[in-house]
Amino acid sequence: MKKIAFTAMTMQPLRNPLYSLSGKSRSSYSGKINFPLNAALAEKLDESDELTVCIIKVTDGITAKSEETFRKNEEVFRDELSRINESIGAKIQYKIIESDFSETRDAFGKRFMEMFEILENGCKIYADITFGTKPTSMLIMNILYFAEKFYDADIESVVYGKTVFKELPDGKSVPDSDNSKVCDVTILYLFNNLTNAMEVESGEKAKKIFRMFFGM
Repeated sequence: MKKIAFTAMTMQPLRNPLYSLSGKSRSSYSGKINFPLNAALAEKLDESDELTVCIIKVTDGITAKSEETFRKNEEVFRDELSRINESIGAKIQYKIIESDFSETRDAFGKRFMEMFEILENGCKIYADITFGTKPTSMLIMNILYFAEKFYDADIESVVYGKTVFKELPDGKSVPDSDNSKVCDVTILYLFNNLTNAMEVESGEKAKKIFRMFFGM
């Protein structure tokens, strides 16, 4: 099965890993992880899968220091996924999409079309919107919509890493790995699709549909 994953790489130095794989994981790996996407992939990858991981890299104003940070973070990501995949055996390849931080039509277009080129008919898609700029997260959500509409893709999971902080005796706040978690926010993607597809006569009828959708 062909699978594709989209994520933006953080350009900040990584802290200690915060997240754990869920009980649904198909991997024997039991360590903490830095990247929520890898928790989702650990639940879904099979030996017969061919996975392409698309990593978005911000290049506008990049310095030697931030370039080195990206390289280290990418290495951590690959190593993390490799360890998870050791007991699964899927085939994994990577695609780096470089894009300026400048949020112009040209920059958006370049980013979107390069993501679009990765799509394949009938694939399964995963996304992580934890890192990167807010417009990049919006682009990722948009590419999911186009993949489903034009490539008959299945949107399997959209995840986000929730970081919880705890206060130390000295007053400093640090990330709390015991309470930070990976959140599945696929419902937001589905909600957006419902909003775009809905044709109702009034706002009151729309409210009824939304209440049913959210189980309220």
